[in-house]
Amino acid sequence: MSPMRALDSSSELPKSPANSSDCSTGSDRALTLVCQKCRKLVVIHPFAVCASEFGSPLRPSSSSRLESVSLPSLPLDPDTEVLEWPKSAKVVLDHVAETAQIGQPLCPECTKAAAAELETKLSALQEDTANLEGFLAQLPTGVTKSGGGNVIVKLQSDLDELERQERKLLEELAVVEIQEGEVHKEAAVIDREREDLEAQIQTYWRSCNEYVVEDNASWENSCAAQEQLRACDDELSRLNQANLLNEAFHIWFDGHFGTVNNFRLGRLPVEQVDWTEINAAWGYAALLLHTIAEARRFQWTKFRVVPKGSVSLVEEISKKSINELYGGAQVLFAARRFDRAMTGFLFCLEELISSEIRLHDSSPPPVPPYPIFGDTVGALTVRLSQNSEENWTRAMKYLLCDLKWLIALVCSP
Repeated sequence: MSPMRALDSSSELPKSPANSSDCSTGSDRALTLVCQKCRKLVVIHPFAVCASEFGSPLRPSSSSRLESVSLPSLPLDPDTEVLEWPKSAKVVLDHVAETAQIGQPLCPECTKAAAAELETKLSALQEDTANLEGFLAQLPTGVTKSGGGNVIVKLQSDLDELERQERKLLEELAVVEIQEGEVHKEAAVIDREREDLEAQIQTYWRSCNEYVVEDNASWENSCAAQEQLRACDDELSRLNQANLLNEAFHIWFDGHFGTVNNFRLGRLPVEQVDWTEINAAWGYAALLLHTIAEARRFQWTKFRVVPKGSVSLVEEISKKSINELYGGAQVLFAARRFDRAMTGFLFCLEELISSEIRLHDSSPPPVPPYPIFGDTVGALTVRLSQNSEENWTRAMKYLLCDLKWLIALVCSP
């Protein structure tokens, strides 16, 4: 029974035109109830309907979707046999609430909403009905209730066959899952092998890179060594081509004077060279002749040059006498010993030139630019006594020319 409560029954309402029939209610007062959804007040007016009308089935209009609606028995007043209005209204509302499964009473707005909801449910039921009718239409024609069992048996057989196929497929699926697990294991093994192979490849390429780096370093070192060797060969060739004697004893000329390392050897009346410079030039000439003899392991026979710078000497081996190879000394017989030292130096030069000519053994034999005979070179004596300074200076120049020629002869291959 729906929860209803009369709020006010004292208000008197005028009779509606419908209530002007022969039937009347047991009360002319309206019922005031509460809407079960929105809690608004709902006023239900009394009505006068004959008991026979309520006792008979109510027929809806042709526009209604329902064919018939049966109302419950309504209570009557035993004296007047007229419906008891409050009790009848309560019975009707309880019946509607039980039938529609919706709490009663409802206000007009909530009634419309409930009607729309019921319409939606009705549409869904009609759609389901249409689907069922379509399914029944697809059944074989002429199937009756007695023959429907064969169809059910056939459907059951198909269902059993489908279940059997399902079980078979499940078994196959289990086998496939087992195989999949084995494949996953094999894939894991292959992945590990692939990782090991990639690590080996990385190691290999790292080793290759290190080898390439080492090879490049070796190649660079080799190129550097070859360049160094080439530079050494060039230096050796330059040194082999270089004349060390020419570098150490530079014989040249300065006007009328022959020079040794820029020291002039000779004197002229118009240009008196200091004896210190002349003696230094004789020291370099003596050192040059001595160096060549030492390099050739030459043994002197009559004279021997003793280089001592500006005070060099020429020793006469047979007599064991020493003559000074420097001039300007203010002592007795100094000029005579100086002449004899220059004559001995010229003899040593001629002796060393003859030895070198014999060693080369070429045809024709090389000849010095100025021949030496005794105390003359180029037909000019090297003695200073009883000689002019011009001739003596020219003889010194010839002597230095033969000495330079001897350097070229010694250094030639």
